[in-house]
Amino acid sequence: MSSFCNRDDRAGTRPAPTGSLRGAGEGRHKACPYRGLRGAFQIRERNEFMSKRTVVFVLAAAAVVIVFGVVQAQGQAYALDRPTLTATEVEGEIVLSWTEVEGATRYGLWVKDCENRWERIGDGDWETTEAVHRDPVDGRTYKYTVQALNDRGEESDWASRREDRYLWVRETVNPIPFPQFEIVPQADHIRLQFAAVEEAAGYQGRVWYAGAGDRWLALPEPDLESRTFSWFEVEAGVEYFFMMRSYSENRCGYSDWSGYQVHTFAGGGATGGDGGGASGAANTATPTPTPTPTATATPRPLPGQIRWNDASSTHNSVSLSWQAPDPPALQYSLRLSGSDKALYEGTATSFTHTGLDANTAYRYAVRGENGSADGDRGPWSYETVWTKVDPAELAKYVPGAPATLEARNDPAVGIRLRWRLNARAQPGDCACPVDGHQILRRISGPGQQFQVIAAIGTERNYQDSSASPGVQYTYQVRARNRHGLSDASRSASAAYVPPTATPTPRPRPGQISWNDASSTHNSVSLSWQAPDPPALQYSLRLSGSDKALYEGTATSFTHTGLDANTAYRYAVRGENGSADGDRGPWSYETVWTKVDPAELAKYVPGAPATLEARNDPAVGIRLRWRLNARAQPGDCACPVDGHQILRRVSGAGEQFQVIAAIGAERNYEDGSATPGVQYTYQVRARNRHGLSGGSRSASATYVPPTATP
Repeated sequence: MSSFCNRDDRAGTRPAPTGSLRGAGEGRHKACPYRGLRGAFQIRERNEFMSKRTVVFVLAAAAVVIVFGVVQAQGQAYALDRPTLTATEVEGEIVLSWTEVEGATRYGLWVKDCENRWERIGDGDWETTEAVHRDPVDGRTYKYTVQALNDRGEESDWASRREDRYLWVRETVNPIPFPQFEIVPQADHIRLQFAAVEEAAGYQGRVWYAGAGDRWLALPEPDLESRTFSWFEVEAGVEYFFMMRSYSENRCGYSDWSGYQVHTFAGGGATGGDGGGASGAANTATPTPTPTPTATATPRPLPGQIRWNDASSTHNSVSLSWQAPDPPALQYSLRLSGSDKALYEGTATSFTHTGLDANTAYRYAVRGENGSADGDRGPWSYETVWTKVDPAELAKYVPGAPATLEARNDPAVGIRLRWRLNARAQPGDCACPVDGHQILRRISGPGQQFQVIAAIGTERNYQDSSASPGVQYTYQVRARNRHGLSDASRSASAAYVPPTATPTPRPRPGQISWNDASSTHNSVSLSWQAPDPPALQYSLRLSGSDKALYEGTATSFTHTGLDANTAYRYAVRGENGSADGDRGPWSYETVWTKVDPAELAKYVPGAPATLEARNDPAVGIRLRWRLNARAQPGDCACPVDGHQILRRVSGAGEQFQVIAAIGAERNYEDGSATPGVQYTYQVRARNRHGLSGGSRSASATYVPPTATP
């Protein structure tokens, strides 16, 4: 099973469900069932009770409808150009894309494989020009075609109309091997004896010889019981090249072609042996003849769709050129659309058509060809080119100058222009309406020259938003069609006067964020960040007070004359005016003043008591201690909130080093102790006023666990 999706749906989404078509975003293809490969199985399951006769009748009727539709289509004149369809294998997926067709509003995309007939992908309302076939089966051949449609019921020819002219893609992975074979010459024919391939349901053979031209010919169906191919169209002395491949059930997967083997038919009574035939890859003693014009393992593929280059024209000729298709073509056929007579047949990729009528549209069609059979001809590509007007009559075909040009000030946008088309806007019967305009401007006054400031489409108005306030400008307009520009219109002038500035209400200031505050024993220094939206000024007060400590534009303030070791709660807000709607929300911050330096010793905690150090083989050296009875001195509300751990190597001259700063817990594991070294430890307690003195020392040596054999 496989599925299709819009190409934009590939990244960042799950693959579409098997047998479904996905569109992009919330478009009309969000869930569009692909009723082909999956639906065929569903129909068989629902209709097991149908008789074989009913099935045959239904299939026969469908075949008649299809044949009739093809016959009708081949003789039909199409209102829309045929899209060009391409397909590329990318990372296990088949990416389909087709050219956008002018006038088309949607596209019909169809697919066919070895197990199913042509089936529509989606509901015939495919609005993009790209799709992705996900999860194709390895080795299976898929055929695609697309048709342009519009809302008036008009349609294009199919991108590939007949089954032998489909756009095909086959996965590069070949699921089955090709058969090994040997050449067994007989008295009146050549026999190929091949070995069976376990996964194969059938085999194909090809032959080439000098009289076959540049195409490999198909061998008759093999005798599967004896596993032989036989070729009877032989002549003595002629070299014959043979190759084979195998295919799986329903011909859904093909192997690569084998290397070719060559045999010169002798005739007479040869009845066995290899007849001198040898693999083209293995025969190195004698140079192996190569089929001409090229040694290929497959017939020449159908030429691809041709892309046009830009065409040029004069009043009586058209010069055309195109790109070589892929797969390539041996020659090209160029004709006028709707004509059976070729303008050009040859190998060149350019042609000049002369002797034409002036000011006339010519529609051309070109295709690549490898032979005269339908299977050797690529799809038509179309191009429409207008010849130019005869230079002697050009003045009759350019449009007349625009009429009644007006220019007026519009404070919201600048200067607005509008005009009418001249009665001679579409001169004569040239089918050359106005398709654009030039806008010219100069500053009013002597000596100023007109400058082109814009080129616009068919609209008959323009907004000049680049005008400077208070400057008088003069304007002209010229109309344009495919033959040239009209004369300039009469002038019109205006000056741009912008609107009077109306004060815009300032938005209410946003919430203020505090920066870190600092304090001494009798002052607090505050600062805050400007809010978003901003404020014109700030109001700072103590929480619960109606009196402002500060009002102004600064974002910092120092509050002095305060009590030591006291908490002060502040509130600040942004303001744009005195009304409630002009004031932002309050932001609060609590700050403690510090203790008076003369009394600081009374507020730092006492040194930790009863420090113990002991060895723990599993982790290192464990420490534990108790808080001093003076851990929270006086009534300062300043409990111990952390500790410092100090360590030195035991012995004279060694200094204590801080090895850790921890929280309020009263234990510590020293996992960095070196085995066999004795360490001495101290601990200091900390609160917001400072550090205690060091505790009494405690020593221990880390002895790791004894290794167990």
